[in-house]
Amino acid sequence: MNPQSSGPVAEWFPSSVTYNEVGPYDAEVLSHRRDGMVLPRFTAQVMRQIADEARTVTPDTPRIRLADGIAEILDRGRPPRVVERCTPDAAGRFALGHGTLPWHEYTSVDTAAFTRALDDAQAAGYPPAALDAWTIAFVDHGHRMALLAVYRSPDENAAAYDALYNALYAGGLSSTRPRRPTPTPPSSRHGGTSAGSAHTSRPAPSYAPRSPPRHGSQQVPADNAVAAETCRAL
Repeated sequence: MNPQSSGPVAEWFPSSVTYNEVGPYDAEVLSHRRDGMVLPRFTAQVMRQIADEARTVTPDTPRIRLADGIAEILDRGRPPRVVERCTPDAAGRFALGHGTLPWHEYTSVDTAAFTRALDDAQAAGYPPAALDAWTIAFVDHGHRMALLAVYRSPDENAAAYDALYNALYAGGLSSTRPRRPTPTPPSSRHGGTSAGSAHTSRPAPSYAPRSPPRHGSQQVPADNAVAAETCRAL
């Protein structure tokens, strides 16, 4: 059994999550992700709802059981095997399925066209803008965001650039391209500068639209969250 430890209050954000098309469920999520999956925690009431509805999902989906204040994830074997067991954290919430269940932030926005465009672009291949240039696509809900994908930024002359931008724009979706950190000049690290030693770094270009201008884009805040202890597989 693995009791959960909650991170600082400021590191949890209100959201709504789903898994395997079940939900949505009210939750709090950490600002970082694991393998693209959000890391939520739930009140006991919501945990009970998840356990009840898990009985009706597809046969290959793990079962969730809540009994005596303990939440468990069980496989579909006969007899079922407990693969994860959690007790509430200090805030009384269950941080269940971190790395075990495919949690995603819920959005009512139709993202199918963008998903198809990204799948097609990646299947066909495209020249990247740079080897370390990445684009984050998301749905902007104002007080929260739903992450859609993180993918290598296409070169602006590639067909994939136009296809992905058009899909983002048509769907009212947002994207951002994180900028490279500016290196600190060696002279600055040692408390002074000398002639000829000044160093500047050109910022990475943004994933800019052509025409019309992109709508609703915002910079994703830097992740400084402290990960909560997660349930371990049994």
